[in-house]
Amino acid sequence: MKQFRILIVDDEADVRETLSEMIENLGYQVIVAQNGIEALDMTKTEKVDLIITDLSMPRMNGLELIVKSKGIHPNIPIAVISAFGNVENTTYALTRGAFSFIAKPFKMSEIKELIRKGKQLRELSLGTYALMEWVRSQTDMAFPSRPRLFPSAIFFAVKECQWRGIEDEARLENVAICLEELLGNAYLHGNQKDKDKRIKVKMTFDAEKFVLSVEDEGEGFDGESYLKEISKEQASIPEKRGLFIVDLLTDELRFSKKGNEVTAVIYREDRTRNP
Repeated sequence: MKQFRILIVDDEADVRETLSEMIENLGYQVIVAQNGIEALDMTKTEKVDLIITDLSMPRMNGLELIVKSKGIHPNIPIAVISAFGNVENTTYALTRGAFSFIAKPFKMSEIKELIRKGKQLRELSLGTYALMEWVRSQTDMAFPSRPRLFPSAIFFAVKECQWRGIEDEARLENVAICLEELLGNAYLHGNQKDKDKRIKVKMTFDAEKFVLSVEDEGEGFDGESYLKEISKEQASIPEKRGLFIVDLLTDELRFSKKGNEVTAVIYREDRTRNP
């Protein structure tokens, strides 16, 4: 990968300078930040292929940076600068998305190996993203309509979106909100709170859009008439407020003929909704 760019995040100037010099001697570009907030801002405006961050920093520490960065830029690998005796925080960082760490004082061989792994992960991630132009993939879930399972299903759906290249935080929030509303609708109105009835969730991804479908085992309802109602100007919010919210947050909303399956479409790029 040409011009591989590494962001070093540390509040100590001597650490930034030492690590920068070592990495530049290996032939890579380096940019630096003093804390997590500054680093996060740089990932939005600068090309960043790998982040190496300290954990203990003011304003936003390394652990917070890892979590927030992974939520916005899941394709940027992150490694940790670990101080002696900081095993607990280092372990926590590795379970939150960091792929490795280097310990102070740094050894050139360790840095070289760390960057090799980081490049490999970055190339794999970008290659997977590029492949999405020609790939159509589908993920299916089916589980009892028990509300305690819904948060896990939502978390899984958001992670699937991130893995398939949907990185925009607002879009990911919309996915979570929509799935929560659709699951609630399936549980309350479709399955009538019958915990033995099942809910099916289907997610389809391609280069153009993300399609989310939720199906219950209820009798269904006239979804097409509902869509016609909410398409008109109204003085009050419709009775089925969950579907009203989903319609607002997605690009398309449609129902199966029976009316027990709701499908929402979110396009990868911003586009004007059809009137």
